[in-house]
Amino acid sequence: MTRFKEIFRHKQEILRNRPDKCRVEVSAESRLVELFRSHVRTRDFEVVIDQPDNMGSTDRGPRPSEILLAALAASLTTPLALAQHGSQPMHRHFGDAERWSQVFDDPARDQWQKPDQVIAALALAPELVVSALED
Repeated sequence: MTRFKEIFRHKQEILRNRPDKCRVEVSAESRLVELFRSHVRTRDFEVVIDQPDNMGSTDRGPRPSEILLAALAASLTTPLALAQHGSQPMHRHFGDAERWSQVFDDPARDQWQKPDQVIAALALAPELVVSALED
């Protein structure tokens, strides 16, 4: 059995025994600012949501559909993080720069990060730029 399945089954058991742990309450307030641009507040965060110029707005934030897709993508990564880290905290302290530069520059890093598989899974068109670093 994979680590992910173990963690998933363990969490299922906890939730069966404690249904009160299943309850999650969230709220968001949206305020229309200009054209299609809204400022949305949830907890202590404010997100600007807008439409692009070619749709008649100001393009000052992601579209609502992009926010929805981003939320879905983020929710799918949570089980992966639990599978990788279990109940251990995922926070890292990078105070020792020399040590971390060795970790990040280690050629073996490709074995666990699998950058070739990540890029292949993205199925990027050749003309797309993922990031550009300039001096």
